[in-house]
Amino acid sequence: MRAHLFVLVYAACLPLVPLVPFAGALLWAWVSLMYPQTLTYGLVPFPVAAPVAALTLGCLVLLRERLVPPATATSWAMAALALCCAVAQIAAEDRALGAPRWDTIWKGLLMALVTLAMLRSRLRIDALVWVIALSLGFHGLKGGAFALVTGGAYRVVGAPGTIIGDNNHFAVALAMAIPPMVYLALHAARGAIRLGCWLLTGCAIVAALFTYSRGGALALGVALVLVGCRGARGLGAGALAICVALVAVGLAPEALQSRLGTIDGFAQDASAQGRLAIWRVALALAWERPLTGFGFHATTLPDLVHRIDPGVLPRAVHNSVLEVLVEAGLPACVAHLWLIAATAAALRRVRRDARGSPEWRWAADLAAMLQASLGAYLVGGFFISFAFYDGWWFVAILAAALRQLQRSTAVAAR
Repeated sequence: MRAHLFVLVYAACLPLVPLVPFAGALLWAWVSLMYPQTLTYGLVPFPVAAPVAALTLGCLVLLRERLVPPATATSWAMAALALCCAVAQIAAEDRALGAPRWDTIWKGLLMALVTLAMLRSRLRIDALVWVIALSLGFHGLKGGAFALVTGGAYRVVGAPGTIIGDNNHFAVALAMAIPPMVYLALHAARGAIRLGCWLLTGCAIVAALFTYSRGGALALGVALVLVGCRGARGLGAGALAICVALVAVGLAPEALQSRLGTIDGFAQDASAQGRLAIWRVALALAWERPLTGFGFHATTLPDLVHRIDPGVLPRAVHNSVLEVLVEAGLPACVAHLWLIAATAAALRRVRRDARGSPEWRWAADLAAMLQASLGAYLVGGFFISFAFYDGWWFVAILAAALRQLQRSTAVAAR
Protein backbone atom coordinates (compact mmCIF):
# COMPACT_ATOMS: atom_id res chain seq x y z
CA MET A 1 0.00 0.00 0.00
CA ARG A 2 2.64 2.55 1.07
CA ALA A 3 4.85 1.58 -1.89
CA HIS A 4 2.09 2.41 -4.34
CA LEU A 5 1.30 5.61 -2.43
CA PHE A 6 4.92 6.76 -2.78
CA VAL A 7 4.91 6.03 -6.52
CA LEU A 8 1.67 8.01 -6.95
CA VAL A 9 2.96 11.03 -5.00
CA TYR A 10 6.33 10.95 -6.75
CA ALA A 11 4.73 10.66 -10.20
CA ALA A 12 2.27 13.45 -9.41
CA CYS A 13 4.97 15.85 -8.20
CA LEU A 14 7.42 15.45 -11.08
CA PRO A 15 5.18 17.23 -13.66
CA LEU A 16 5.03 20.25 -11.32
CA VAL A 17 8.75 20.90 -11.66
CA PRO A 18 8.60 22.39 -15.19
CA LEU A 19 5.83 24.70 -14.01
CA VAL A 20 7.50 25.71 -10.70
CA PRO A 21 11.15 24.62 -10.44
CA PHE A 22 11.08 25.25 -6.70
CA ALA A 23 8.78 22.23 -6.48
CA GLY A 24 11.80 20.22 -7.60
CA ALA A 25 13.83 21.60 -4.70
CA LEU A 26 11.09 20.58 -2.26
CA LEU A 27 10.82 17.15 -3.86
CA TRP A 28 14.59 16.75 -3.55
CA ALA A 29 14.41 17.68 0.15
CA TRP A 30 11.65 15.13 0.67
CA VAL A 31 13.47 12.19 -0.89
CA SER A 32 16.79 13.24 0.73
CA LEU A 33 15.44 13.50 4.27
CA MET A 34 12.56 11.04 4.50
CA TYR A 35 13.95 8.40 2.09
CA PRO A 36 10.43 7.25 1.12
CA GLN A 37 11.94 4.98 -1.51
CA THR A 38 13.11 2.68 1.30
CA LEU A 39 9.47 2.00 2.15
CA THR A 40 8.59 0.57 -1.26
CA TYR A 41 9.99 -2.95 -0.75
CA GLY A 42 11.95 -2.70 -4.00
CA LEU A 43 8.97 -1.58 -6.09
CA VAL A 44 11.01 1.40 -7.36
CA PRO A 45 14.14 -0.11 -8.98
CA PHE A 46 15.89 3.18 -9.83
CA PRO A 47 17.39 6.03 -7.75
CA VAL A 48 14.56 8.51 -7.27
CA ALA A 49 16.67 11.56 -6.37
CA ALA A 50 18.70 11.79 -9.60
CA PRO A 51 15.71 12.42 -11.95
CA VAL A 52 14.47 15.14 -9.59
CA ALA A 53 17.84 16.90 -9.60
CA ALA A 54 18.25 16.64 -13.38
CA LEU A 55 14.72 17.89 -14.09
CA THR A 56 15.04 20.78 -11.64
CA LEU A 57 18.37 21.96 -13.04
CA GLY A 58 17.16 21.60 -16.63
CA CYS A 59 14.00 23.61 -15.97
CA LEU A 60 15.94 26.34 -14.20
CA VAL A 61 18.18 26.72 -17.24
CA LEU A 62 15.35 26.64 -19.76
CA LEU A 63 13.12 29.02 -17.80
CA ARG A 64 16.07 31.29 -17.04
CA GLU A 65 15.32 31.36 -13.34
CA ARG A 66 18.01 32.24 -10.84
CA LEU A 67 20.44 29.32 -10.72
CA VAL A 68 23.39 30.87 -8.88
CA PRO A 69 22.92 31.42 -5.13
CA PRO A 70 23.71 34.80 -3.54
CA ALA A 71 27.39 35.36 -2.76
CA THR A 72 27.19 34.68 0.96
CA ALA A 73 29.66 33.03 3.31
CA THR A 74 27.40 29.97 3.29
CA SER A 75 27.55 29.66 -0.50
CA TRP A 76 31.33 30.00 -0.62
CA ALA A 77 31.81 27.53 2.23
CA MET A 78 29.62 24.94 0.51
CA ALA A 79 31.41 25.43 -2.80
CA ALA A 80 34.78 25.11 -1.08
CA LEU A 81 33.66 21.96 0.72
CA ALA A 82 32.52 20.38 -2.55
CA LEU A 83 35.84 21.21 -4.24
CA CYS A 84 37.89 19.82 -1.35
CA CYS A 85 35.81 16.63 -1.29
CA ALA A 86 36.35 16.19 -5.03
CA VAL A 87 40.11 16.42 -4.53
CA ALA A 88 39.87 13.99 -1.62
CA GLN A 89 38.02 11.43 -3.73
CA ILE A 90 40.64 11.70 -6.49
CA ALA A 91 43.46 11.15 -3.97
CA ALA A 92 41.59 8.52 -1.93
CA GLU A 93 43.25 5.39 -0.69
CA ASP A 94 40.28 3.36 -1.93
CA ARG A 95 38.19 5.24 -4.51
CA ALA A 96 35.66 2.45 -4.93
CA LEU A 97 34.91 2.46 -1.20
CA GLY A 98 34.28 6.20 -1.14
CA ALA A 99 32.48 6.51 -4.49
CA PRO A 100 28.91 6.18 -3.08
CA ARG A 101 29.64 8.76 -0.38
CA TRP A 102 31.15 11.20 -2.90
CA ASP A 103 28.14 10.73 -5.18
CA THR A 104 25.75 11.79 -2.41
CA ILE A 105 28.00 14.66 -1.27
CA TRP A 106 28.34 16.50 -4.57
CA LYS A 107 24.68 16.07 -5.43
CA GLY A 108 23.60 17.15 -1.97
CA LEU A 109 25.79 20.26 -1.95
CA LEU A 110 24.81 21.19 -5.51
CA MET A 111 21.09 20.92 -4.79
CA ALA A 112 21.51 22.77 -1.50
CA LEU A 113 23.08 25.68 -3.38
CA VAL A 114 20.39 25.56 -6.07
CA THR A 115 17.69 25.53 -3.38
CA LEU A 116 19.35 28.50 -1.68
CA ALA A 117 19.19 30.41 -4.96
CA MET A 118 15.40 29.93 -5.02
CA LEU A 119 14.68 30.70 -1.35
CA ARG A 120 13.64 34.30 -1.96
CA SER A 121 10.41 34.66 0.06
CA ARG A 122 8.87 33.68 3.36
CA LEU A 123 6.46 31.36 1.55
CA ARG A 124 9.31 29.33 0.08
CA ILE A 125 11.27 29.30 3.33
CA ASP A 126 8.23 28.07 5.25
CA ALA A 127 7.55 25.46 2.57
CA LEU A 128 11.04 24.01 3.01
CA VAL A 129 10.62 24.01 6.80
CA TRP A 130 7.36 22.07 6.36
CA VAL A 131 9.07 19.49 4.16
CA ILE A 132 11.88 19.05 6.69
CA ALA A 133 9.48 18.73 9.62
CA LEU A 134 7.11 16.32 7.89
CA SER A 135 9.86 14.19 6.35
CA LEU A 136 11.54 13.46 9.66
CA GLY A 137 8.27 13.79 11.54
CA PHE A 138 6.97 10.77 9.65
CA HIS A 139 9.77 8.60 11.02
CA GLY A 140 9.41 10.22 14.43
CA LEU A 141 5.67 9.49 14.49
CA LYS A 142 6.26 5.91 13.39
CA GLY A 143 9.11 5.38 15.84
CA GLY A 144 7.35 7.09 18.73
CA ALA A 145 4.19 5.04 18.21
CA PHE A 146 6.28 1.86 17.99
CA ALA A 147 8.06 2.70 21.26
CA LEU A 148 4.76 3.40 23.05
CA VAL A 149 3.08 0.26 21.76
CA THR A 150 6.02 -2.00 22.66
CA GLY A 151 6.74 -0.28 25.97
CA GLY A 152 10.15 0.81 24.74
CA ALA A 153 11.43 -2.75 24.73
CA TYR A 154 13.05 -2.39 21.30
CA ARG A 155 15.46 0.10 19.78
CA VAL A 156 13.98 2.64 17.34
CA VAL A 157 15.90 3.14 14.09
CA GLY A 158 15.43 5.23 10.96
CA ALA A 159 15.12 4.42 7.27
CA PRO A 160 17.15 1.25 6.61
CA GLY A 161 20.20 1.51 4.38
CA THR A 162 20.45 5.31 4.73
CA ILE A 163 22.55 7.71 6.78
CA ILE A 164 19.75 7.84 9.38
CA GLY A 165 19.31 4.09 9.45
CA ASP A 166 21.64 3.81 12.44
CA ASN A 167 20.02 4.56 15.80
CA ASN A 168 22.63 7.19 16.75
CA HIS A 169 22.31 9.13 13.50
CA PHE A 170 18.53 8.86 13.60
CA ALA A 171 18.37 10.28 17.12
CA VAL A 172 20.46 13.32 16.20
CA ALA A 173 18.44 13.88 13.00
CA LEU A 174 15.23 13.88 15.05
CA ALA A 175 16.76 16.24 17.63
CA MET A 176 17.61 18.65 14.80
CA ALA A 177 14.09 18.41 13.32
CA ILE A 178 12.21 19.04 16.57
CA PRO A 179 12.89 22.83 16.74
CA PRO A 180 11.46 23.43 13.23
CA MET A 181 8.39 21.45 14.32
CA VAL A 182 8.04 23.81 17.29
CA TYR A 183 8.33 26.83 14.96
CA LEU A 184 5.51 25.48 12.81
CA ALA A 185 3.38 24.85 15.89
CA LEU A 186 3.95 28.42 17.11
CA HIS A 187 2.97 29.93 13.74
CA ALA A 188 0.23 27.56 12.61
CA ALA A 189 -2.89 29.46 11.55
CA ARG A 190 -5.36 26.76 12.59
CA GLY A 191 -5.75 24.88 15.82
CA ALA A 192 -5.87 21.48 14.14
CA ILE A 193 -2.56 22.11 12.36
CA ARG A 194 -1.04 23.39 15.59
CA LEU A 195 -2.19 20.27 17.41
CA GLY A 196 -0.74 18.07 14.66
CA CYS A 197 2.64 19.82 14.92
CA TRP A 198 2.71 19.28 18.69
CA LEU A 199 1.81 15.62 18.15
CA LEU A 200 4.71 15.22 15.73
CA THR A 201 7.02 16.97 18.20
CA GLY A 202 6.00 14.72 21.08
CA CYS A 203 6.38 11.54 19.04
CA ALA A 204 9.77 12.69 17.74
CA ILE A 205 10.98 13.25 21.32
CA VAL A 206 9.83 9.78 22.36
CA ALA A 207 11.37 8.19 19.25
CA ALA A 208 14.70 9.97 19.81
CA LEU A 209 14.87 8.75 23.41
CA PHE A 210 14.03 5.17 22.50
CA THR A 211 16.80 4.91 19.97
CA TYR A 212 18.83 4.16 23.11
CA SER A 213 21.48 6.55 21.77
CA ARG A 214 23.40 8.40 24.46
CA GLY A 215 24.78 10.96 22.00
CA GLY A 216 21.28 11.39 20.63
CA ALA A 217 19.93 11.98 24.14
CA LEU A 218 22.52 14.71 24.69
CA ALA A 219 21.64 16.32 21.34
CA LEU A 220 17.94 16.14 22.22
CA GLY A 221 18.58 17.73 25.60
CA VAL A 222 20.52 20.59 24.03
CA ALA A 223 17.78 21.15 21.43
CA LEU A 224 15.04 21.27 24.06
CA VAL A 225 16.99 23.58 26.37
CA LEU A 226 17.78 25.95 23.50
CA VAL A 227 14.15 25.95 22.40
CA GLY A 228 13.23 26.99 25.91
CA CYS A 229 15.90 29.71 26.04
CA ARG A 230 14.96 31.43 22.78
CA GLY A 231 12.35 33.86 24.13
CA ALA A 232 8.99 34.04 25.86
CA ARG A 233 7.08 32.00 23.26
CA GLY A 234 9.84 29.45 23.06
CA LEU A 235 9.98 29.18 26.85
CA GLY A 236 6.55 27.62 27.08
CA ALA A 237 7.22 25.35 24.11
CA GLY A 238 10.58 24.28 25.51
CA ALA A 239 9.12 23.63 28.95
CA LEU A 240 6.38 21.48 27.42
CA ALA A 241 8.88 19.53 25.31
CA ILE A 242 11.19 18.97 28.28
CA CYS A 243 8.23 17.72 30.34
CA VAL A 244 7.39 15.21 27.59
CA ALA A 245 11.00 14.01 27.57
CA LEU A 246 11.12 13.69 31.38
CA VAL A 247 7.84 11.79 31.50
CA ALA A 248 9.05 9.47 28.73
CA VAL A 249 12.27 8.77 30.61
CA GLY A 250 10.41 8.33 33.90
CA LEU A 251 8.07 5.77 32.39
CA ALA A 252 10.80 4.12 30.34
CA PRO A 253 11.95 0.57 31.03
CA GLU A 254 15.00 0.04 33.19
CA ALA A 255 17.12 -0.75 30.11
CA LEU A 256 16.79 2.82 28.79
CA GLN A 257 17.37 4.40 32.18
CA SER A 258 20.47 2.27 32.67
CA ARG A 259 21.71 3.17 29.19
CA LEU A 260 21.31 6.89 29.77
CA GLY A 261 22.83 6.53 33.21
CA THR A 262 26.16 5.48 31.67
CA ILE A 263 26.69 8.85 29.94
CA ASP A 264 28.92 10.11 32.75
CA GLY A 265 30.85 6.84 32.98
CA PHE A 266 32.75 7.06 29.70
CA ALA A 267 36.07 6.18 31.34
CA GLN A 268 34.77 2.67 32.09
CA ASP A 269 32.66 2.26 28.96
CA ALA A 270 34.11 0.02 26.25
CA SER A 271 32.24 1.78 23.45
CA ALA A 272 33.49 5.20 24.56
CA GLN A 273 37.04 3.93 24.86
CA GLY A 274 36.80 2.46 21.36
CA ARG A 275 35.81 5.87 20.04
CA LEU A 276 38.73 7.54 21.79
CA ALA A 277 41.05 4.98 20.23
CA ILE A 278 39.77 5.58 16.69
CA TRP A 279 40.00 9.34 17.30
CA ARG A 280 43.70 8.96 18.05
CA VAL A 281 44.15 6.92 14.88
CA ALA A 282 42.23 9.53 12.85
CA LEU A 283 44.44 12.34 14.15
CA ALA A 284 47.58 10.37 13.31
CA LEU A 285 46.33 9.68 9.79
CA ALA A 286 45.31 13.31 9.29
CA TRP A 287 48.83 14.37 10.26
CA GLU A 288 50.27 12.07 7.59
CA ARG A 289 48.15 13.47 4.76
CA PRO A 290 46.80 16.88 5.85
CA LEU A 291 45.89 18.36 2.45
CA THR A 292 43.71 15.66 0.89
CA GLY A 293 43.01 13.11 3.60
CA PHE A 294 42.75 9.39 2.89
CA GLY A 295 39.31 9.34 1.30
CA PHE A 296 35.82 8.59 2.55
CA HIS A 297 35.43 5.79 5.11
CA ALA A 298 39.21 5.78 5.57
CA THR A 299 39.08 4.64 9.19
CA THR A 300 37.23 1.48 8.17
CA LEU A 301 40.26 0.28 6.17
CA PRO A 302 42.17 -2.31 8.29
CA ASP A 303 45.52 -1.67 6.59
CA LEU A 304 45.42 2.04 7.41
CA VAL A 305 44.17 1.67 10.97
CA HIS A 306 46.48 -1.19 11.92
CA ARG A 307 49.48 0.66 10.52
CA ILE A 308 48.89 3.28 13.21
CA ASP A 309 47.71 0.96 15.99
CA PRO A 310 47.25 -2.80 15.46
CA GLY A 311 45.02 -3.00 18.54
CA VAL A 312 42.32 -0.63 17.27
CA LEU A 313 39.22 -1.98 15.55
CA PRO A 314 38.60 -0.31 12.14
CA ARG A 315 35.34 1.60 12.35
CA ALA A 316 33.66 4.91 11.62
CA VAL A 317 35.48 7.77 13.32
CA HIS A 318 32.40 8.89 15.31
CA ASN A 319 33.19 12.60 15.24
CA SER A 320 32.08 14.93 12.47
CA VAL A 321 35.09 17.25 12.53
CA LEU A 322 37.58 14.38 12.61
CA GLU A 323 35.54 12.68 9.89
CA VAL A 324 36.14 15.59 7.51
CA LEU A 325 39.74 16.01 8.63
CA VAL A 326 40.85 12.42 8.07
CA GLU A 327 38.72 11.75 5.00
CA ALA A 328 39.05 15.02 3.05
CA GLY A 329 41.92 16.90 4.66
CA LEU A 330 42.46 20.14 6.53
CA PRO A 331 41.10 22.46 3.78
CA ALA A 332 37.78 20.56 3.80
CA CYS A 333 37.70 20.69 7.59
CA VAL A 334 38.22 24.47 7.45
CA ALA A 335 35.34 24.74 4.94
CA HIS A 336 33.13 22.63 7.21
CA LEU A 337 33.90 24.79 10.25
CA TRP A 338 33.48 27.91 8.10
CA LEU A 339 29.99 26.75 7.15
CA ILE A 340 29.12 26.21 10.82
CA ALA A 341 30.41 29.66 11.76
CA ALA A 342 28.59 31.32 8.84
CA THR A 343 25.33 29.62 9.84
CA ALA A 344 25.65 30.65 13.47
CA ALA A 345 26.52 34.25 12.50
CA ALA A 346 23.59 34.53 10.06
CA LEU A 347 21.10 33.29 12.65
CA ARG A 348 22.42 35.65 15.31
CA ARG A 349 22.16 38.62 12.94
CA VAL A 350 18.63 37.71 11.89
CA ARG A 351 17.50 37.67 15.51
CA ARG A 352 19.36 40.89 16.28
CA ASP A 353 17.88 42.84 13.36
CA ALA A 354 14.38 41.42 13.89
CA ARG A 355 14.25 42.47 17.53
CA GLY A 356 11.27 44.72 18.20
CA SER A 357 9.80 44.29 14.71
CA PRO A 358 6.38 42.54 14.59
CA GLU A 359 6.81 42.12 10.83
CA TRP A 360 9.92 40.00 11.32
CA ARG A 361 8.76 38.08 14.39
CA TRP A 362 8.41 34.94 12.30
CA ALA A 363 12.02 35.23 11.11
CA ALA A 364 13.28 35.74 14.66
CA ASP A 365 11.35 32.67 15.83
CA LEU A 366 12.62 30.54 12.96
CA ALA A 367 16.19 31.72 13.51
CA ALA A 368 15.88 30.84 17.19
CA MET A 369 14.66 27.34 16.37
CA LEU A 370 17.41 26.86 13.78
CA GLN A 371 19.93 27.85 16.45
CA ALA A 372 18.54 24.99 18.53
CA SER A 373 18.89 22.65 15.53
CA LEU A 374 22.48 23.79 15.05
CA GLY A 375 23.21 23.19 18.73
CA ALA A 376 21.79 19.67 18.48
CA TYR A 377 23.90 19.03 15.39
CA LEU A 378 27.11 20.24 17.04
CA VAL A 379 26.59 18.15 20.17
CA GLY A 380 25.39 15.06 18.32
CA GLY A 381 28.10 15.44 15.68
CA PHE A 382 30.75 15.27 18.39
CA PHE A 383 29.85 11.61 18.91
CA ILE A 384 28.90 10.41 15.40
CA SER A 385 30.11 10.76 11.81
CA PHE A 386 27.50 13.25 10.57
CA ALA A 387 29.48 15.88 8.65
CA PHE A 388 27.88 15.11 5.29
CA TYR A 389 24.23 14.92 6.37
CA ASP A 390 21.80 16.69 4.03
CA GLY A 391 19.64 17.81 6.95
CA TRP A 392 22.51 19.88 8.31
CA TRP A 393 23.00 21.57 4.94
CA PHE A 394 19.31 22.48 4.85
CA VAL A 395 19.70 24.21 8.22
CA ALA A 396 22.64 26.15 6.78
CA ILE A 397 20.80 27.33 3.66
CA LEU A 398 17.70 28.28 5.65
CA ALA A 399 19.88 30.49 7.85
CA ALA A 400 21.50 32.10 4.80
CA ALA A 401 18.13 32.58 3.09
CA LEU A 402 16.64 34.26 6.17
CA ARG A 403 19.55 36.67 6.39
CA GLN A 404 19.50 37.40 2.65
CA LEU A 405 15.73 38.06 2.66
CA GLN A 406 16.12 40.37 5.62
CA ARG A 407 18.93 42.34 3.95
CA SER A 408 17.24 42.60 0.57
CA THR A 409 14.01 43.81 2.17
CA ALA A 410 15.91 46.47 4.12
CA VAL A 411 17.66 47.65 0.94
CA ALA A 412 14.36 47.83 -0.97
CA ALA A 413 12.79 49.88 1.82
CA ARG A 414 15.45 52.59 1.60
